[in-house]
Amino acid sequence: MGIGGSYMYFISMKHCTLVLLLLIIGAPALQAQVYPNSPVFRNYRPKTDGKDPRNDGVRRQINLFMLERDAANGDPLAQHELGVRYLTGMGVVADTIKSAEWLQQAAGQGLVPAMYNLGLLYNNGWGVEWNPFNAYTLFHHAAKAGMPEARYVVGIFHTDDLVLKQNWETAFEWIDQAQSAGYEPAARAREEIIRRGHVKLNKDSVLVREEDTPPPEHVSENRSQPDWVPVLLDMNRDTSRSAGIATSRLVAEYLATVPLSRKDSLSSSALLGDDADTTAFLRLQRRARFGNPEAVVLLGRMYEEGRLAHTDELTAAALYAAGVYLESAHAVPLLIQLLRESKLGDTLPGDAFNGNAQAQFVWALLRALEIDTRLVESQALDMLERAAAQKHVKAMVHLGVARSSGRWVKKDMDRAEDLWAQAAQLRDEEARIRLAAAAVLGRGSRMTLSTAMPILEAAAGEGSILAEVALAYSYEHGVGRSANRGVAVRLYRSCAVRGSQTAYFNLRRMHEELRPDTEPFLRDDL
Repeated sequence: MGIGGSYMYFISMKHCTLVLLLLIIGAPALQAQVYPNSPVFRNYRPKTDGKDPRNDGVRRQINLFMLERDAANGDPLAQHELGVRYLTGMGVVADTIKSAEWLQQAAGQGLVPAMYNLGLLYNNGWGVEWNPFNAYTLFHHAAKAGMPEARYVVGIFHTDDLVLKQNWETAFEWIDQAQSAGYEPAARAREEIIRRGHVKLNKDSVLVREEDTPPPEHVSENRSQPDWVPVLLDMNRDTSRSAGIATSRLVAEYLATVPLSRKDSLSSSALLGDDADTTAFLRLQRRARFGNPEAVVLLGRMYEEGRLAHTDELTAAALYAAGVYLESAHAVPLLIQLLRESKLGDTLPGDAFNGNAQAQFVWALLRALEIDTRLVESQALDMLERAAAQKHVKAMVHLGVARSSGRWVKKDMDRAEDLWAQAAQLRDEEARIRLAAAAVLGRGSRMTLSTAMPILEAAAGEGSILAEVALAYSYEHGVGRSANRGVAVRLYRSCAVRGSQTAYFNLRRMHEELRPDTEPFLRDDL
């Protein structure tokens, strides 16, 4: 009996959504969003006898048995359905390996949704070894068969400069095809690509291509496959480095870094209003202490604008400068803008030489960033040491960073850990995170892995990029946690889209380790 026989099985729409995690494109970022009513495929149901089996456990078991039988007999729709069930745990014990096995069989028979969903598994390392190149190949097959979602994803692959060499024109062509097919996220992405100036259009809004850029392959308009909506993606974060960064944008990016309840989100969104509650401010300050870079720069902006009782440009500068080392995407332009628009550059030397620890810290970091070169390196180091001697915890942390990297001083990891341990005793969370990260990276000796891992996991939950990158390393190399390259990639992606060059470098390295020596993956520019 085929899958459309006399038995029934039902799919819960909210459980069948498959998520394609973030694909990095350098500065601008594309983030996956899960829409709870997006099924893996829709409008496909076997014939029924009018009875609802969902309240009949025996009938459900019979239906599952018949589904498994049809899948074993080679029915691709049954194989795909079974693969989805094993992935989502609907009516069976969740098992990503079994899910991948059934999806592979269905994809091998040319079922387009199975190709797409198997691509998702390869792209995330679910039930199979993580392999973005296999994922792209499957997405590309589905795109050529006319699947709008796959066309969109293939377009995104041409933007991230990881699997394929970045090509905005080819990306635009694929995304434009998805948009023409009515795929809403593609329409938004298309407009974002145009807005950011990545492509040129003529007066008729048609792409003007470079002569040496080949057009994408012709794709089939075959509609014989079932209608499906497996995943929705969105382009909703702009990490372009512009000095004209609105405070509302900083708030939005801060809110996107950690999960919040609706109530908490609304209260945090009101940070800029006159009726902002104390809880939202305390939450922001807490996350800044944990090294959440979006929280750090937002707090700096609030000090700069006088939203915390009074204007404090020196504290704002200290937060922006610290944010650079936390890999904030906006810290440098915000810091430069502040220095240009205020008199801080004029007053900073006097305050620093008069013993103001905050001024000493800021001036030292400005020299390290080569934004202010009035100090030579030895003088900047002296400023940092003076501030640390006054128990300025961030000066202690960054003096430890200098010791650990060998910048300005002889590399000395023991001394670096001494400084971080002292700062941690003064309740500095970033110092604790750096000690924990050093343990995971095999560079430190002051903290055991059993102590370090919970610290990193808690800090990552508060939005710390430093902690999340260290966790990615632990999953990549099996340090403190079982090795899982798929999890490592997802963590690196999450940090890279927020501006972490460290995470993007590691993400690129992981791709290069797997790169096939065949087209279209060959690169001559790396």
